Amino acid sequence: MQRIAIATDLEPHDAQAFATALRFAQTTSSKLQVLHVHGEDKPVDWRQLPTVRDLLERWEILAKDATVEDFQRLGISVQPVEHSTEGDRVQELVVRVEEAQPDLLILGTEGRLGLQRLVRPSVAEPVARGWGGPTLMLPRKGRNLVRDDGTINLRRVLIPMDLQTKP
Repeated sequence: MQRIAIATDLEPHDAQAFATALRFAQTTSSKLQVLHVHGEDKPVDWRQLPTVRDLLERWEILAKDATVEDFQRLGISVQPVEHSTEGDRVQELVVRVEEAQPDLLILGTEGRLGLQRLVRPSVAEPVARGWGGPTLMLPRKGRNLVRDDGTINLRRVLIPMDLQTKP
């Protein structure tokens, strides 16, 4: 894996998905692109996400007094990508993901059902379908995939398969 992308709406609930994306990028020495597509009238505040340095310090991967050179030796590259649009944000996000060509796309999802889903349709599902590549959807509720100390909280992986799709 060389490139990981995460799509975010820069809300506090995306902090866990961002931490997961950063941990995967750190573990695999991948480039991480943080994609944010917003309406032209919406203010952008990247401070809603934790900083890379804060997370790496919390996980004891980077010392609190580390220099820029210490960070560079970790081989982590994080690139924020921001784009504003008046059009369809979902379609614009698909375009940005296709431009990034990640080996893995990470999306947070609220997992709305019933009436909530009708009132506020999913963004993660049409982006994943529109892009069509490997996608990890992380529900905002439930157990975190990356714990606060940076350890990966994963015991089982379920991979759906059929006879028409190559593994």
